[in-house]
Amino acid sequence: MIEPLPYTHIVISDAHLPHDQAQRSILLQQFLATLRPAPRTLIIAGDLFDFWVGNRPGLWRRHRKVIDRLTQLVAAGTRVIYLEGNHDFNLPFAKLGIKVYSGPIDLQLDGIPLHIAHGDLIDTDDIGYRALYRLSRSPLIKVADGLLPDSIVFGITNRLTDHRTANRKPCSPDLWEKFAGYAREIVADRGARMVILGHAHRAALTRIATDVGQALLVNAGDWISNATFIGLHNETVELVQYPTGERLAVETI
Repeated sequence: MIEPLPYTHIVISDAHLPHDQAQRSILLQQFLATLRPAPRTLIIAGDLFDFWVGNRPGLWRRHRKVIDRLTQLVAAGTRVIYLEGNHDFNLPFAKLGIKVYSGPIDLQLDGIPLHIAHGDLIDTDDIGYRALYRLSRSPLIKVADGLLPDSIVFGITNRLTDHRTANRKPCSPDLWEKFAGYAREIVADRGARMVILGHAHRAALTRIATDVGQALLVNAGDWISNATFIGLHNETVELVQYPTGERLAVETI
């Protein structure tokens, strides 16, 4: 196990944690505990949880240990940035000192301009998903969610988690090319030197050519099968597997 992890900035995404007792949740809890000294920034690029919508009390109980790890990092001075995904939105984490964003953001780390998005809306051809996205965030769904007991909500989400895990498919070449095209547009339009995306469950750290020069396209992978993260220190970017510590890719910004 790699301990400690002395990165200045960390990126994770798509852990899809069902509850604290799941193996991947236990692994992520261990990972968060190895972040010492505490990184300056922890970026969660969406879908940390397989289901977290709103402020349902049962969700806090199901994920108390992971939430405790995050609040410990906040207390230690880490800026925790959480981009909502398609499995976790309307998040109530601002009261924990976690900065939550409902969509893509631009920011600078150590003077390096970055663009971060979960990526679920990049495929503009997926009309069905975009309709589902709008419906799931509608006032009607918020009202319905408030009326349903935990036993029904978690019974449904547990079955969906098991089904998705058993039938998960790798990121298609077509979707990845759309991600790359999105990244090129962002670099050209906004001057980003690195574009960080989630959603694809494809651990990747690759250099892309654009009309304005080269940039990095980054996907932190997932914690269902990859258990990978992105570590940044100075101008070095590493794609790392946990807990082996294997550096799968290294680039310089």
